[in-house]
Amino acid sequence: IPVRTWDTQRAVAILARYQGVLQSPAEQPLRASVEKVVRVFQSELFQALLGKGGWQRPSAQAMPLLGVTLGIGPLKPELLLGG
Repeated sequence: IPVRTWDTQRAVAILARYQGVLQSPAEQPLRASVEKVVRVFQSELFQALLGKGGWQRPSAQAMPLLGVTLGIGPLKPELLLGG
């Protein structure tokens, strides 16, 4: 199913609302994770990967950058793209 820019904007809005209710000290790790996801969805790289017409498979060159954006280090394209 293709992902549309509108879908990601809606997801960001929902996540931002959810982040606002995470207030207790025990919820801070989850709040930080939600914040990372929101930042990724709002990033130029993620928006470029979506493209104007919907979701596009990330190129092998973009995969390491996406991993860094996600905060999990460079991703190995061969593992994710089946190469």
